[in-house]
Amino acid sequence: MRKILLQPFPLSESYSARFRTAVYFGIFVSLFLLIFRPFGIETGKFSSTLLVACYYGLICFSTLVICLVGIRALFPSWFVEARWTVWKEILFDSFCVILVASGNIVFSLYHYHATLRISYILNFLWITFTVGFLPLSIMILLRQMKLTRSYTKDAEGIESSINVESIQKETYSHQKIEIISSNEKENFSLYIDDLLFIESADNYVKIIYLDKGSIQQKVIRNSLRNLEEQLSKYSAIYRCHRTYLVNLQKVIHASGNAQGIKLHLEGTNELIPVSRSLTQEIKQKIAVR
Repeated sequence: MRKILLQPFPLSESYSARFRTAVYFGIFVSLFLLIFRPFGIETGKFSSTLLVACYYGLICFSTLVICLVGIRALFPSWFVEARWTVWKEILFDSFCVILVASGNIVFSLYHYHATLRISYILNFLWITFTVGFLPLSIMILLRQMKLTRSYTKDAEGIESSINVESIQKETYSHQKIEIISSNEKENFSLYIDDLLFIESADNYVKIIYLDKGSIQQKVIRNSLRNLEEQLSKYSAIYRCHRTYLVNLQKVIHASGNAQGIKLHLEGTNELIPVSRSLTQEIKQKIAVR
């Protein structure tokens, strides 16, 4: 499964940025409860209501600091962006909501002298989700806008290096290359001019190439890392993403949106993703291809 890109709590942010996110959420919760006074927190006195709202905001802030700063510092390998998936995002966000709700429950049991019941727990889970839905939605929207601007700018930088009319073909571009499978029973050869890209598919790789103008596909058993090493002498074949090797001689356009940077290749409508950390490197390689 592809990693998620529209994260409300982006992995690449610094610890200070994550701390600020926790502060913003805490302030929002306090103000929301103070202004609208939902869920029966009205006490009759403004000072008492203010204090209760601040307590809930502080609980939200504290638990999010634990999630966004503490847990990520303790388990950095689990939060590697290259391996971040939709299910990890869902699980982590759910954990944050449950942790905030747990803090709210403990405080409410103490403050209101309530009795712990299943219905009480479910009610606070619902309240926590309801109050947090608006700021979470706003953050996702702002994140999407920020990513769109950023990736569009990066794509424009790559686009400026593309000159379709004056591609400098390498001296070996008309030579055949041999792609060796791990069992050496599915070896495959083709002209480098015909290769479009190679995509990882679990324990296999898919080789997408042109044959007399039509797109063809060959699946062999091997890893993308092994093929990257095999083809390392061909500078036009480049690992632009953790799951893709691309023939830079076929790149005719680059675009960017909230989902990232994409390369458009000659002869296919398939869009090839580019890891953002490789933006400058791929720009230089395209310029001298």
